[in-house]
Amino acid sequence: MELSTVISQIETCLSQHLRLSTEKVNYHSLMENWSEMIHQLKSLQNLISEHSLSNELSSQIESLIKEDHALEEEIESSMKELTSIYDTTLPQNNNQKVKRTVDANTLLEYGRRLSKFSSAPPGYNPETGQDAKAPVHYPWPSEDQMRKTSLFQYSTNLIAHPSANASQIFNEVEEASAQNHEDVTATGSPSKKAKNAVDYPMSPTFTNATGPTENQGAESMPSSKDIFADFDLFDPEMEEDT
Repeated sequence: MELSTVISQIETCLSQHLRLSTEKVNYHSLMENWSEMIHQLKSLQNLISEHSLSNELSSQIESLIKEDHALEEEIESSMKELTSIYDTTLPQNNNQKVKRTVDANTLLEYGRRLSKFSSAPPGYNPETGQDAKAPVHYPWPSEDQMRKTSLFQYSTNLIAHPSANASQIFNEVEEASAQNHEDVTATGSPSKKAKNAVDYPMSPTFTNATGPTENQGAESMPSSKDIFADFDLFDPEMEEDT
């Protein structure tokens, strides 16, 4: 817009100069017209310089945009290469265990061996499953329950004596063992009284500490009840009794 305006003004100055040249005018009018023309020519030169500079800047911007795209592609390729190199430098876990399937025979053999020294948990009912509130009903006891064999049974036998110290507990166990040995020597088999007094460490029986005793005056140990008598589980003590 400015460029066309300046060009039109220059044309006007030239026409005025031709008109003044043909006519007889004073020298000052002619110089004023020339001065105006020179001023318009300078304005035109400035506009041409700005236009050329604008074109140059536009070309530079286009080249910079192309260079930016090229650099982005190089950065992306470099990042992919660095990622691949970083993956190779990460520590590899070569000790990962390979999972394999277990067949039914192996599982049954595992349960058969566990049944020799463990038993089902308290209150287990094979008809209704492990526990009605459990999310998964396993047909075998949990590992935590299978670990609580002799130690768990021994701790339940001591519930009736919470204030007894270690020496008293040891003396009671020694007396009961001696009595059991005398009964075996006399009759050839353990007596019912001895079995009630001392639970065998491998027998799957649990003592009811709060229940009544069979003989309040003669025996101080609580009564025992085999709640797993109906289960077909291997019991080494029962094999020895027969």
